[in-house]
Amino acid sequence: MEPSIETIALRKLLTTILTTLIFSIVFACIAGASSHFEQQTVYIQTFLIYVIYGGGITLVYGNIVSVVVELLQNKWFKQQNWLYIFILGLFGLVFSFIGFTFSLLYGMIDKWLKNRMVKKKPFAVFFLIPILSFGAIWVSLYATNDSYTQKAAIALLVNDFLNDKKLDQLPKQNGTWEGELNGYQVKNETNAVKSDTKEYHVTFIEIWKKGNEENYRKISVYVQPSSIYDYTEEGSKPPY
Repeated sequence: MEPSIETIALRKLLTTILTTLIFSIVFACIAGASSHFEQQTVYIQTFLIYVIYGGGITLVYGNIVSVVVELLQNKWFKQQNWLYIFILGLFGLVFSFIGFTFSLLYGMIDKWLKNRMVKKKPFAVFFLIPILSFGAIWVSLYATNDSYTQKAAIALLVNDFLNDKKLDQLPKQNGTWEGELNGYQVKNETNAVKSDTKEYHVTFIEIWKKGNEENYRKISVYVQPSSIYDYTEEGSKPPY
């Protein structure tokens, strides 16, 4: 007995929801764990992006494709579920490799749900797993989250940006350092001022002197937990 249109529509909708939840949680978890600060916020933001875009595309484009491919499968390759899943993956590849993996997951969940529906096995409880996982991951990221302090902003700037600029001599913490480098009397000053709730304006000033030779370098940049902008630099490159 062939399933009714209502049953197929319900299965496709449930497949869309479960696939979107699993996929969004995985990528949101990766993004959150990779963030230096406010991991739980990045986690939520990334999750919502994937739910809105991934879920929306799947709800329309993905379900239309899956219905058409399923009709072809019932006529030409009824026992080859792997081929059904692979064909969906190819259609997902139109968007990207992520779309390919998303579509493969959709196909596997679709066939799994169909099998449980035919055998009248319960499946609702499996929707609790991603929901509970979502909450548990958020709590974990929140508990281990690093505060975005003045010191943290400087560390983020030095580790993620300034090293690429080869500014190794600049101080790594707020305050002033004075000493001698290759015969030059050097004074380095770091000043980080909070300019917004989640933003610091960091200024580095480096002054060097040797005999009658004297020069300086000043670097100014705004630092947020996940971005750096408005970088300006004036003066000369230190000779040491």
